[in-house]
Amino acid sequence: MSWTPVLREALSALAPGARTVALYWPIRGEPDPGDFARALASEGVTVALPVCGPARTMDFRRWDPSTGKPTERDAAGIPAPVSGEAVAPDALIVPCVGWSAGGRRIGYGGGYYDRWIEGRGGVLIGIGFMEDRIDDAEDLFEAFDLRLQGIATDAGFVRF
Repeated sequence: MSWTPVLREALSALAPGARTVALYWPIRGEPDPGDFARALASEGVTVALPVCGPARTMDFRRWDPSTGKPTERDAAGIPAPVSGEAVAPDALIVPCVGWSAGGRRIGYGGGYYDRWIEGRGGVLIGIGFMEDRIDDAEDLFEAFDLRLQGIATDAGFVRF
């Protein structure tokens, strides 16, 4: 599936005019935003990937999607542009292991995105499958979990 149309709709609705967009390198069966990354770059938008550091820190580094897979690995072992230029994204498109109708997101439990965006601002857009929608039960979420402004799914864009 190409995620480009639904991601473009989400970005246009929630962060029109974004000049720097953070995506992610897909692991564990996450949706692959690679086509969208290449489309953004061809339009002059700066594309960034997260780079996890020690002590659960995270930054975003400029990445040129035409170069293919990043050849370095960050502290979490994920391919990342470790030596790239640090940037501050206007919008972050983040993978969702689970998501709720209330805009709650479950990732892999590290809280990296939550810590990064807190105090910096920016638009938080999820990407995930409809089959991964879960209840808004409070016991599934951490107190620090930020809410998504919307999610791109295999069935279309949902705004919260």
